[in-house]
Amino acid sequence: MLSGRDPNTDDQLGMPLVDRTLVTGKTIRAVAGFDETVSAPKSVRVLCGSTGDAGFAEAHGVAVWAVLSHLQRYGSTTRVRSNGGRLHPE
Repeated sequence: MLSGRDPNTDDQLGMPLVDRTLVTGKTIRAVAGFDETVSAPKSVRVLCGSTGDAGFAEAHGVAVWAVLSHLQRYGSTTRVRSNGGRLHPE
């Protein structure tokens, strides 16, 4: 999907993803998407494992939920071109 092709038929989906060159000559690299990895720092894992305190794992779970909620709300977006400009629908 990130290559812009249907995974079953290999048909092109929409317009191909290509780099852009500004009038200044600067190249804007095309990016299909980003990935994120959310993990506890080693010190938190060591504390959780060595103390047996489930509170550390619970706190990590709450933190992961907060990060993923933020990414879902503000990091998941698309651009729509309209009247020569770009809109960022919610």
